[in-house]
Amino acid sequence: MAFSETTFSATFVHDFAEEVVYHPAKGSARRIRANVGRNERTVPAQFAGNARPHPELTIEVSTDPNVGITGEELDTGKDHIELAVKVGQSPQRRPIIKRLRESPGMMLLEVK
Repeated sequence: MAFSETTFSATFVHDFAEEVVYHPAKGSARRIRANVGRNERTVPAQFAGNARPHPELTIEVSTDPNVGITGEELDTGKDHIELAVKVGQSPQRRPIIKRLRESPGMMLLEVK
């Protein structure tokens, strides 16, 4: 049985993603599933001082409007996503600032 990229993407998001809340600039908030990338950025020692590492966040979502975000509705800089910045923390509302990549069925987005 052959899978299309869209079917594969939807299956991947369903099986490995976590629930987040998408807050579009235009429209009502809704729960979607996203693969959340949480990376601690390290600061070089010479610049560290009292600086603390801060998370660098990405989300990968299906472009299916029933479970994700379509490219047409996305409004970077105005749309927000509510998610746990670190696993186990309470969710925070963060802006979606950039579309990093889009392929059939999936989008990778940068979150501030």
